Amino acid sequence: KSIGNIIFVGDALKRYSPDALRLWMLSSHYRAPLKYEENAIEEKERAVRRLRSAIEANSDGSSGPLDPSPYVERFVEVMDDDLNTPRAVAVLFDLGRDIFRARDSGKNIEAAQAKLKELAGILGLTLEDATRKADGQLSDEEVERLVKTRSELREARRYADADAARAELEAKGITLADGPDGTTWART
Repeated sequence: KSIGNIIFVGDALKRYSPDALRLWMLSSHYRAPLKYEENAIEEKERAVRRLRSAIEANSDGSSGPLDPSPYVERFVEVMDDDLNTPRAVAVLFDLGRDIFRARDSGKNIEAAQAKLKELAGILGLTLEDATRKADGQLSDEEVERLVKTRSELREARRYADADAARAELEAKGITLADGPDGTTWART
């Protein structure tokens, strides 16, 4: 603590969603050390969005349903194996991937979506879009679009317009961090 190599949970929650932090922690076995790295948590933020997209995907399928029972069996098996949460998380992503494949092939995915939400809940993941509030907050997609527009303005050397875009985002509770790999954002 005295050399500044820690981060408080409250500070991390100002930058990242609770689901992203949980997923980051669950992606390492409880016996293994866990090192806080911003880029790892940013990747988990994107991963949470992928799982949320699988749950929210439209199900117009008229052919047979995607059977989630093999995923449930694998999930239980890996959790029974010394609480192997990294492999349990992998099962969630396998199910999410297969939900999209089944949807694209015309299968009904509603039961699989419900099971994905249930299994994620066992791990403490809500997979709810915190941005869908009645107070007019921006959705993740809107924020991504505005961040991209701001980056394009910066590349065109229109710094006053880029600063105005940043101020607009900050007014809506979005903080930006510019780095060598681009701009990242978080809700405040």
